[in-house]
Amino acid sequence: MKQLYMEIQPDWAAADASAEQIDEPSTCWVRLYDRGVDHERTETTRAPQQFQLSLASASPGGEPGETQSESNGHLVTVAERGRDWIEVLVARPTSRDEVLRTVFQAPRVTVDVLDPRGSAQSVPRPQRAKRPPLNTVDVSCDESLVVVGAADGACRLWDPTQKAALGGLEGHVMDVTRARFFPSGKVVLTASLDMTLRIWGTERRQCAAVLKGHVGGVQDVEIVGRGRNVLSCASDGAVHLWCCADQQIVAKWTTETRSAVHSIALLNESPLVSSRAEAHNNQAENEFETAGTLLFAGLDDGSVLGIDVRAREQVMTIDGRAAIFACKADQERGIPLLVTGTEDGIVSVWDVRQISSPLHALSRSTSAIHRIVIPHDDRHSVWTAHGDGVCSNWRHLLTPSNVSPFVSTELTGPEYDPVRDIAVARRSGRLFSACRDGLVREYIPHFMA
Repeated sequence: MKQLYMEIQPDWAAADASAEQIDEPSTCWVRLYDRGVDHERTETTRAPQQFQLSLASASPGGEPGETQSESNGHLVTVAERGRDWIEVLVARPTSRDEVLRTVFQAPRVTVDVLDPRGSAQSVPRPQRAKRPPLNTVDVSCDESLVVVGAADGACRLWDPTQKAALGGLEGHVMDVTRARFFPSGKVVLTASLDMTLRIWGTERRQCAAVLKGHVGGVQDVEIVGRGRNVLSCASDGAVHLWCCADQQIVAKWTTETRSAVHSIALLNESPLVSSRAEAHNNQAENEFETAGTLLFAGLDDGSVLGIDVRAREQVMTIDGRAAIFACKADQERGIPLLVTGTEDGIVSVWDVRQISSPLHALSRSTSAIHRIVIPHDDRHSVWTAHGDGVCSNWRHLLTPSNVSPFVSTELTGPEYDPVRDIAVARRSGRLFSACRDGLVREYIPHFMA
């Protein structure tokens, strides 16, 4: 199914601020384009149509204005705007029927977390500098800490309230690919291309344990339950279940083709595995909270494996053509769902009870999807982080509805540098993104501002 999407000038907010300083009209470009997915191949049906949009056409709380394209008669309107966001409406000029509506959100704060000063930029156009690319970001459950991981083993804690750097987690010797807080918010799990995982206490920033066993760079991690066990996947084609207390491998799965495993996701209390787990009493002494847990592993060869963790069995395979860079599992109204993101930008939703074809297959661009997040308190939205510098919020992707899924919000700021990771704060709903340009961006969604 073909769908209409909108793209905005990445630095629209900076251009707006600069124009205000010199008292000149503020404009930015907006592009409209169609995309569809046909048998897992993306296609563009026609060339993008570009508009020049006046950012002064609607002030905060003011009346909307219009910009009309000479090529096809679409009306592009700034329907509403706030401190750091604008809502752009596309309509037909004759009937005024709404065609598309998207909110573009600029960062509230942009910060170089790896700088010992942890300095925040108030203007959303920070000066270009040679910074280590960021690969991962996470926020603690109480939102008092943010952790980032970057190239060359760099890993640092940051205080998002005081906007202050708190110090580094030193130990990895190659790129830190993933950093995740344990449920307590006081312990961090990190993974690296140096083939190890490390567990850190946040108070003293000391490494409490090193998990060794992979023979390839570790790509992703998952924390099981309260955190007595963790899972990891790597470029060696293996997935490991670890015991944090003794740093031992509890179970190991290896792909037949040795295809690199880029991402993993857990589905808890899955009805698909409970009977199998009861039939296979394989629980180890150092294994906890794995009953009824289904593990999904996204492979470089485009397939997704479904594994019953307790029974140690592979229970399903979803075939694909492009590498699976991201995946996330959840249950919606009792329906077990899996969301996958590929190297070529396709986001798919699967009912894992019936995997012959996806429920939805959509693509806003050909850029890779690096991360998928489902907010804890909003099952109606899914966030995806993309290789072209955008984070998209999809509505109606998981909920049964007569309305087709669509992009409701896009987070802007990076100028086409890939966003490698995104984290959503549980309490406030704030979002933090980690980008290849070395900067963390904090967003306050427009509906919460």
